[in-house]
Amino acid sequence: MDEDQYLLGPPDPAWAKRMAKIEKKFVRAEQRQAGYVGAPPSRRGVRAAYVSGAVILVLLVYAAVVRPFGDRPAVAGSTVVGINGGPNAMGGIGSNGPKATSTGSRVPVSGLTSAGEAAPGVGGDDPFSGTPAESWHTAELGVAMPAASAVGSYSAAQVRDGLDLAHRYIVAARTDRSVLVDHRLQTLENLLDPRQVAEESSVATGPNSYLSPTLLAPGFALAAPARVTGAVTVAQVEPTATVPARHLAVQANLVWAYPLVPHSDTLRGTGNLTVLHEHLTLAVFPAAQGSATLRVEREDRYESNVDCAYLAQGLIGLPRINDPSASPTTSGTVPTGTQVYDPRTPLTDGRTCR
Repeated sequence: MDEDQYLLGPPDPAWAKRMAKIEKKFVRAEQRQAGYVGAPPSRRGVRAAYVSGAVILVLLVYAAVVRPFGDRPAVAGSTVVGINGGPNAMGGIGSNGPKATSTGSRVPVSGLTSAGEAAPGVGGDDPFSGTPAESWHTAELGVAMPAASAVGSYSAAQVRDGLDLAHRYIVAARTDRSVLVDHRLQTLENLLDPRQVAEESSVATGPNSYLSPTLLAPGFALAAPARVTGAVTVAQVEPTATVPARHLAVQANLVWAYPLVPHSDTLRGTGNLTVLHEHLTLAVFPAAQGSATLRVEREDRYESNVDCAYLAQGLIGLPRINDPSASPTTSGTVPTGTQVYDPRTPLTDGRTCR
C-alpha cells in the first residue's frame, strides 16, 4: 500500500500527551539500565578504568607480538564457539539450530540469553526461526481473501470490490508504517465510511479505538516485516440492530507475529516476537455503481509476550523487566507454546494481561 496517497493527520492531542509521558518513562528506564543517570564517576570507577586500560594495552602487545607466531587462522567451515561457550549459540526455539560457521567476522548476538542460546523467535538473520511463523507470509500474501464470486444478491464484481477494500484496511491497520510507527490514524479513517468516522471519532485512540489499529510503543521497531496466518470469510448478512442495512460481513481470524528489536530493559528469555490473535468483523456495503464503503463492526483479540503497561495504552512492546502493570497472575487459561500461533485457539482461553 502506498501510504503517501493519504493525507496524514495529527493524532489526538490528549493521547499524544500520554504517549510523551510513556516515552519519557522509557528513556529514564533506559538510562537507569545503562547506569549513568546523574551518577558521577567514583574513585573506584576511575581506578577500574586505569586497570581496564592496562589490560587493553597488554592485549594489544599480545596481538602484535605473540599471536602471529602462536595462533593459526580458523579454517573455513569450522564451528564458531558461541558466547558463553557452546557451538550452537544462535539456534532457534525448540532446538539449538544449525551450527554457526566462520564465514566472516559478523557474529549475530542480539537476543542471546545468559546461557548463550538464542531466545525463542531469534536466530541468525531470521527472527522467526524455530517458530511456527517461520513459514508464514507477510501481510499482502498472508491475508488471503476468499474467491470473489457472487454472494447472495451481490455480483462477483461487487464482492471483489468489497474484498479489496477490506484487504486494504486489514493490511493498513496491522502493518502500514504511518499507522504502526507514526500513529497517523487518518490512514485508516480514509478507508472507512465517513459516517462512522464522524460518529466515533472521539474513540479513535487508546485501547478501545474503533479503528482497532496496531501501534508500536515508543522506541520500538520491527526487526523484519510482520507475518500472518489465518483465514478470511465473506457472507451476506441481513439488516441487524447494529447495522441496519444488508451488507457483506468479512470475518478475519488472523494471528500476527511482530519481531521487535529489544530494549536494554526488555525481559529476556521470552523471545522477541509479540503475537496478536484477532477476530475482526468488517461490514462492507457494495455499491451498484461506484466504490464500496466499509465499517469496522467488531474486533476481539489477545496478545502474547507483550508489556501490560503499554497494552493498557493501546500499544504493543516487549515485556519490560519492571513492567509497572504486570498482573500477579494471568487471567484465564493462557495459551502456551505454539498454541498462541494457532488460529484455532479460542480467544476466551485468556490473555497475558488483565
